[in-house]
Amino acid sequence: MENIQEFSENMKYSFAEPFIQIIKFELKHYEGNTQKRLKSFLEEKQRYGFRGNGKHPICGKGTGKLIYPELREKFYKKHVKDLENYLGKPKEKLEELIKYGWPRSTWVLWTSFEQFCSNIYNNIFKNK
Repeated sequence: MENIQEFSENMKYSFAEPFIQIIKFELKHYEGNTQKRLKSFLEEKQRYGFRGNGKHPICGKGTGKLIYPELREKFYKKHVKDLENYLGKPKEKLEELIKYGWPRSTWVLWTSFEQFCSNIYNNIFKNK
């Protein structure tokens, strides 16, 4: 389980390795063996999204690039092509979030991270 990369179909994207590093860092906030921690983390992201359930919000070393606006914009600009291609064009949800004042980059980045986590979960745990 230490090599999450082997379970992700998404490693071809430029943002994949930074996302994997964030996931690995966040696992230390969970209990159990590596597989149990990974499953808990991924299930929480599916259930509660990027912000977590309040008990385990994503925050810590390395995650600032997804949280702090300046770092988030820098990360988005560096990986914009892959992030946009990864999600496609789900216009309805995007328009709803923009209506509430969220920048497109925030929505694309956070939603990409959530989808990335969901894909890993489906590859490892869905059929078990």
